[in-house]
Amino acid sequence: FQRIINNNYGSCRYLLSSIKSQLINSIGFDENIYLNFDLRKKGIVYYFRIKNTEYVEFCPYPMLTFQSNDNVFVIQTDKNIYKFNILDNKGHREFINNLYNYKNNIRL
Repeated sequence: FQRIINNNYGSCRYLLSSIKSQLINSIGFDENIYLNFDLRKKGIVYYFRIKNTEYVEFCPYPMLTFQSNDNVFVIQTDKNIYKFNILDNKGHREFINNLYNYKNNIRL
């Protein structure tokens, strides 16, 4: 219901290219892993599957940092660093604007 009120229907599709984790070494991928982001009231959520294992990441906005350039989008959560390839530049710009709005309007 909150998605309809806030006009939030997630992001465009991204291609996950690498994960750096504090707990394990960098993970490389043999397959293409696509995912979308979902902006929630208190943080960002995304999930993906690697070799029949599902992973879900939630990060509160105050602990989230991100960097974006021409073709690469990097998100650093409190535990991991994710690197994504941008597949839709226009959709990515809209998502970044929404992400800034959600991140800056959070009430602690």
